[in-house]
This record gives sequence, C-alpha cells and structure tokens, in this order.
Amino acid sequence: MLSPVFQQGPSDIQVTIPAEPGYAAIVALVGEHDMATADRIDGTLRRFFGDVLVDLGQCTFLDSTGIVTLMSEGPCWNTGE
Repeated sequence: MLSPVFQQGPSDIQVTIPAEPGYAAIVALVGEHDMATADRIDGTLRRFFGDVLVDLGQCTFLDSTGIVTLMSEGPCWNTGE
C-alpha cells in the first residue's frame, strides 16, 4: 500500500499520488463519512484533473450524502473488478 501524500482532515481522507500512470490520485476514505465530511470529500476530489480512484476499503460507513457527493464527481465508474 502506498503511503498518503497528504491527508484532508484528521486522517479520514487520505490522498496518494501514484507513480505509475493511470490515475491522477487515489483518495482513500477511512472510517465513517456522512454529511459532516461531504464537503471535504468534494473539495478533495475537485483538486485533481483526470481519473481519481476512490478507495472505500477502509470506509466503515458512508451515508447517502457521501454517496451523492461521489456520484456527482464523475460520469464514469469502474469498480475495479
């Protein structure tokens, strides 16, 4: 696993810039996310031009506000499967 380049907030949003081409950034959501963190998620995702991989592997809760925030950020979804 890559170590985060910077964190947005305590440690609940971690951003990694991968060395290999393919994604502008990897944004990992850690812990619980709801309407209190939706603006920070939105602000983090808007920093990047290009494809951003959102890693939900350590996200323990994501409410509908967080889901809408993620869905509004891009027209294309790839589940990685």
